[in-house]
Amino acid sequence: MNNYYSIKQFNNQFALLLNRHQYCFPFRSSNLFLGAATVCPSGVKFCDPKKYYSREVSEDLFPLATLSVSSSKISTSAVAIMPPSNKRKTDSKDYWYSKKQKKRLQKKSLQQNSNNHEPDDESSASSGKKKKYSRSILSDKEIVDQKPHPGSYACLEMRTLYGYPEVLPDDEEVAVESNKKLPKRKVAVLIAYLGRNYGGFQINEGQRTVQAEVEYALYQSGLIALQNFGFPIKYGWATSARTDKGVHACAQLCNVKIRYAGPLAEIREKINQHLPSDIVVLDVVQTTKNFNAKTARNKVKYQYMLPSFVLQDRAKLKDLFLKHTSAAPDANGAHFSPLTSEEADKLYSIFKSYRASAKEIDNLKDALRAFEGTHCFHNYTRGRDYDDKSSSRYIISFEVQDPIISECDGMEWIPTHVTGQSFLLNQIRKMISMAIDVARQFVFKEASTDVEDRCNDIIQDSFLKKKMQIDVAPAQGLFLEMSYFDFYNLRGNVSKLDWSTADADPEAVARWKQFKEQKILPQIMKEEGLDYNFIKYLYIHDFRHSYYKYNNTPKQQKQTVDESCHEQVS
Repeated sequence: MNNYYSIKQFNNQFALLLNRHQYCFPFRSSNLFLGAATVCPSGVKFCDPKKYYSREVSEDLFPLATLSVSSSKISTSAVAIMPPSNKRKTDSKDYWYSKKQKKRLQKKSLQQNSNNHEPDDESSASSGKKKKYSRSILSDKEIVDQKPHPGSYACLEMRTLYGYPEVLPDDEEVAVESNKKLPKRKVAVLIAYLGRNYGGFQINEGQRTVQAEVEYALYQSGLIALQNFGFPIKYGWATSARTDKGVHACAQLCNVKIRYAGPLAEIREKINQHLPSDIVVLDVVQTTKNFNAKTARNKVKYQYMLPSFVLQDRAKLKDLFLKHTSAAPDANGAHFSPLTSEEADKLYSIFKSYRASAKEIDNLKDALRAFEGTHCFHNYTRGRDYDDKSSSRYIISFEVQDPIISECDGMEWIPTHVTGQSFLLNQIRKMISMAIDVARQFVFKEASTDVEDRCNDIIQDSFLKKKMQIDVAPAQGLFLEMSYFDFYNLRGNVSKLDWSTADADPEAVARWKQFKEQKILPQIMKEEGLDYNFIKYLYIHDFRHSYYKYNNTPKQQKQTVDESCHEQVS
């Protein structure tokens, strides 16, 4: 088998084969093909793939798995034997589709799922066959029947719920140039927002979200068409991160296909004109066609602002709660009753003058440093098991900065920065909660009083298979600080997505810094005086959370602590 064919001759042979059998081969990537073949004295003889995959042929047939490709010739001597797979069935129509056709069908399927379309089970059940994809373009009736995302302002219910006009303006009224079809390009939009008034970033039915506000502003600016409004998949929407309810961000990056002409600075100003005051577009950068903000991001940095009074000694803190609140033991001996506004305000006036000592800050640094590296964080999220590979995350750094004093009330806050490749749901807030407990010496090693040993013992145990119940710290102190696209920026002839280095656009960096220092940080500090989030968290956490669920405290010591707590209250 030393026959060599040119690429043109090889393709001609495949064309004859396709015309003869009227089948396309299941895999085709560049110049590599998969098919069925048998070895003959004269060379390789191709056979009907349908017969092969239905196993109606003899054992001397095997698939032609790979072909070595050179610059001008293809060698048929490199043949790899690959056992037949039961998954390959010719009765599956989409099995023979090309990659481009499959991609289009997948988009259609996702769009139907997002619109809550239910398949017609009756027709499929009566025929006894599975419903196959249609290769034809959507009909006019199907286009009319499509419904926008229920969380978008394209739905009348959402506009009525949040006070927007019931009738949308016509597409020509909001277009930039109605008499001219503008080119559609993909851009990256850097967004900053305060999450206090929103139910998270991602669009969601029945909730006011940041994505819905941005989408409505894009439509009002004439950057997306009316037929695409409410269908994020149609204008190529993707985000670099998702934030929960109440979480802020000053570097959320989204990519979207918009129709525009003119400088991108004007586009940014036009979008901001239609956005609420707590959402701002900081920068707009044109990207490549295949750019995806979710997959192109290589790391992300979050900041968590922690009030110093949460590092107080547990015994002193419980004395303050018992003295200034109406806490009383329930039937199980736990002390809990909801804080009244007067009690929370009294505690706030006491806590805002607290200043963390150097030892307490060092304890916090040691605790947070134990999270660095690659670990299994199944105990720091929900719905994940130890054996789930998606529970593994890589934390690049977890640092603590010097405390700062709030200008509005004089309370001391400790900034913490965590950088990683990606994070699970509630992971950062649970890591903060665990670090607070370790720093306050709530959990400790049986025969050691060293802080570093205690951190390594408890936190390292949380990465093991056993389950631990870890509380979630308030969302108030968390915000998305920066998204990084280092690998994308290495490509040539692309506009850099950089707002953190010396080569970044100074004007965009100034807008990012201004929003962070004048909007987000003051808002976090102000919210504690309005909602008392951290005071309520400590109150419930200290009285309701069982620290022995960490499974690191001896039973004898548990009984001693329980008895002492019961004597204090009685």
